Amino acid sequence: MTNTTEQLTQSANHNANVVLNEVNTPSIHPAVGVVGVSAIGGTLGAVVGGVLGALLGGVLGALSASVQNSKSVKSGYYATRSQSKPLPSLNQAIDRLATQADKARKELAQDVEDVGESVQQGASNLAAKTQETVNKLDSSYDVTQDSTHSTVKGILLDVDGTLVMSNDAHAQAWVESFADFGYEVAFENVRPLIGMGGDQVIPRLVSELSGKEGVGKQIADRRKELIMNKFGATLSPAPGSREFILKLKQEGFQLVVASSATGEELSVLLKAAQVDDLLEQEPITTSSDTESSKPAPDLVQAALKKGHLQPQQAIMFGDTPYDIEAANKAGVQVIAFRTGGFDDSQLAGALEIYDSPADFLAHYDLFELPARGRSLVAQHQTVPISSSYP
Repeated sequence: MTNTTEQLTQSANHNANVVLNEVNTPSIHPAVGVVGVSAIGGTLGAVVGGVLGALLGGVLGALSASVQNSKSVKSGYYATRSQSKPLPSLNQAIDRLATQADKARKELAQDVEDVGESVQQGASNLAAKTQETVNKLDSSYDVTQDSTHSTVKGILLDVDGTLVMSNDAHAQAWVESFADFGYEVAFENVRPLIGMGGDQVIPRLVSELSGKEGVGKQIADRRKELIMNKFGATLSPAPGSREFILKLKQEGFQLVVASSATGEELSVLLKAAQVDDLLEQEPITTSSDTESSKPAPDLVQAALKKGHLQPQQAIMFGDTPYDIEAANKAGVQVIAFRTGGFDDSQLAGALEIYDSPADFLAHYDLFELPARGRSLVAQHQTVPISSSYP
């Protein structure tokens, strides 16, 4: 009996421990636990009679009730777990995140607004700068149009080397006139200076002399005599000179002679160019009209005044770098002829370069050559230098 009782007690203890473990770790439904304890009690009650059975039955009954109560608590926990509120610390974290997000949103909105204002201001500044540039371009275009196209009304005409082939004769006359006063001057030293006025040439050849007084003035007078009395009769017109003047007159341009020669020389030179009769009624400027001769702008400015022209309303025809320099200083553009004996690099300041008046005419349809208010600028490539002239 004792062995049987001990076996039953050990079995009951084992089953009780299993039930208590189920309470602590609720892996099964509470009803299952209750049924299990009840079953243990029933089994012991059936096997062990008397007082011992009753005692064991009572203990196990109480244990069953305790298990049932624990299971109810556990079941309530699982039922309400999904409905429980976040912990206070989690709520605080969420609130902080929301506050930071709102602050970031406001900062971003302000940054976007600032960028928008900067872009708008930048666009406004760019528009203003663009308009300023457009205005400058329009102004430059208007000046260009005025100087070379739409308002050309007058032609300023150099004579020596442009309408008459006289530059070599002038150089030789200088050599001989210097020699007459005991000065030896080489032709090759004089020739590059032709185109300047005498007051400019003399001190460049002999530094101690002045072209306006003393021996220098006497040398200049002697050169004039040689041109008028010796070389004038041998001079020939530049190719196409007469036809060139005729066409300009027919087209209605105001012609103004702009020469550094003296009045007496100029008569000889225009006759040699065979255009004296064509220009006798036109305004004429000579060395006596200015204090300084070419390359100073005085002569060109005097010609503009006599022709009642603004610089942008005139184009000058010349043959030397000194014509170009003087005209450009006065705001007048130049069309150059190679008849003066200067190469293209020396005439680089010209608007266009042609071999001669005839060459100029050959590259234009003269019935389209503008009279007033149209272009004088050629639409062609500059032609090569001719090897000789008739």
